[in-house]
Amino acid sequence: MSSPLFGMLVPLSLGLAIVLPASLTGPQILRAMDKGQVTAVIGVPRLYKSMIDGIRSRFSSRSGFLGLIFDRLLGIACSKK
Repeated sequence: MSSPLFGMLVPLSLGLAIVLPASLTGPQILRAMDKGQVTAVIGVPRLYKSMIDGIRSRFSSRSGFLGLIFDRLLGIACSKK
């Protein structure tokens, strides 16, 4: 069984929903997560990068200061120890 197929069958066999965004852009992913009330995400690095970019664009569009705080906190969270 191929990995992508297995990755979709497991949630379905447990009665869970699979939410697919309209496209792999940050805003579309966040919109799908919000609308589908997503609580867990399984993905590849490109997906996570798109999510971070979408969150970053939300913060920076509201205030440059919030975008700066987000970038700093993300840097701390992703720093290697």
